[in-house]
Amino acid sequence: MKTEIHYRWRVQDFRGRWYTTRWHTTEESIRIEHPEAKPVLETRIERQIPDTPLEIAVHELEKGTPPLNDGLRALHAKLRAELDAQRGQDSTSA
Repeated sequence: MKTEIHYRWRVQDFRGRWYTTRWHTTEESIRIEHPEAKPVLETRIERQIPDTPLEIAVHELEKGTPPLNDGLRALHAKLRAELDAQRGQDSTSA
């Protein structure tokens, strides 16, 4: 999983007035429309983003989305076991 850092941002509108966004977003995303944006530091959020299909499937399982049938339950159990084994290898190699 990768970690994304999100903030609310101070941005300037077309009239030159500054306001704080109502949403959290990454610096990369905000710079597209608002290169002058400044982060509101006390609103920092770190989000863990699954980036492989296996992590996405396990994340959905852990989120509580019920599998539709026995076949999906078995697939989710297999995926969870594979991810746990992968995590165990990563920690031993470090």
